[in-house]
Amino acid sequence: MRLILLILLTPLLLLGQAPFHYSISIDNQLDTVKLCQGDNTILSSIITSTNNNTASYTVNPIQYQPYNYSGTTVLNNIGNPLIDDQVSILLPINFTFCFFGNQYNQCYVGSNGWLGFSPAQSQSFTSQLVPSTNFLVPRNCIMGPWHDLNPSIASSSCSTNPTRNYIRYRTEGVAPYRRFIVSWVNIPMYQCTATCGTQQIVIYESTNIIENYIERKVSCGVWAGGTATQSLHNLAGNIAIPVPGRNSTVWVATNDAWTWIPISVIPPVINWFIDNINVSNGNTLSISNWNNGCYNVSVNAQWSCVSSIFSDNIIVCVKECCDTNTGPIYTE
Repeated sequence: MRLILLILLTPLLLLGQAPFHYSISIDNQLDTVKLCQGDNTILSSIITSTNNNTASYTVNPIQYQPYNYSGTTVLNNIGNPLIDDQVSILLPINFTFCFFGNQYNQCYVGSNGWLGFSPAQSQSFTSQLVPSTNFLVPRNCIMGPWHDLNPSIASSSCSTNPTRNYIRYRTEGVAPYRRFIVSWVNIPMYQCTATCGTQQIVIYESTNIIENYIERKVSCGVWAGGTATQSLHNLAGNIAIPVPGRNSTVWVATNDAWTWIPISVIPPVINWFIDNINVSNGNTLSISNWNNGCYNVSVNAQWSCVSSIFSDNIIVCVKECCDTNTGPIYTE
């Protein structure tokens, strides 16, 4: 019994600051297999891919390597204000991002440290436990963290550097691995205006990975208990994935970073066809009495919240005898 590799879905590894990114490609050439009558053969598909379903996530610490905090579009300057306890206008992400199973290409930024995907969000400043359906709690968002910031305070309160004390965003990189970056840069705490924090949220195209960098997270104990929430929170308000120990608690951090990675929970569906008739499913197709025809494998994979189908064809030719120099089975 011989093994014929019909299809290879190959991972494309891009090394860089972010974790490895994966995509799916396929050998779409029409292959020909020649064999003798009576040969028993297995056609096999090989799948090496990430299946980025976003029904849930893991959360883990990572190395602190934020992207540049400056040089991006400013949200809290004159003419486009985002000041105390406000939510931005709808902002373009410039790629499709999946979050808890839904697709988004636009987002909102809250002045109190969260990035969200739904309109009419709460402008509340006091962090609460998540998950929560309380109308005062932002939902469908990334809290990085959610606490009471006041970007309306003059920049000289916390820094003499005029490029700081801003909420900034940008899209950068090359498709299909672009990233959208939001930074809250040296923003004063409400009621503790001489104490400032800097944090950053990064979301990635295709992988749907989320990263959260905190240069300095402070706590204002004289206001709202000094609590903060660092978490993902879904649209329904019934699922949250907080950083351990940071769900509406008092905490501080310096040069700190965490990532949420989608959990792959939906395996690819593999189907085999002979002359357009579905004859089997699974990684392999075993046939003993071959006939001439077009054999096809189809792989249905969940990718970026969309079901994508990849396929490849193979022509099988049966001969009465084979060249002994080549063996009974070979591919062209």
